Amino acid sequence: MFRATTFVGYIGCLTACKPHAFAVSINFRSCCAPQEGWKGVAREVCSSVWAGMCGSMAASLLVRRVLERDESFAAAVASLTSARLISPTFITVTGVRRGEGVCLTLDRKPAPKRGPQDMWLRNGPIVQVRLRQCCEAGGE
Repeated sequence: MFRATTFVGYIGCLTACKPHAFAVSINFRSCCAPQEGWKGVAREVCSSVWAGMCGSMAASLLVRRVLERDESFAAAVASLTSARLISPTFITVTGVRRGEGVCLTLDRKPAPKRGPQDMWLRNGPIVQVRLRQCCEAGGE
């Protein structure tokens, strides 16, 4: 069983808590640069529709599935990082034990294979900021 704040008729979860296990929060992640204008927005909408047609999940439905199936912080992080998403998303996951906390920056493809403990909080707080790293062609 889990707890979530939502509205009538919405079947996914944007922010939720599984008592004595973990909590999850989804945040918006923009993919197109402002200078791309409507062309960038149209490209991202088409990419999202295509990803959905190819079997990817909406982040809110993925969070609901994780809350229903996973019983621990580690299992939740593993499920979230191995999923194919319709659109890029920031997901913050916290656990109930010291050191259980991570901010995931997820793309449409699953994250590279690595142990979930590589990303966990070690010392101090986790801070999530909405920074966009832009690189020119050929630059770093």
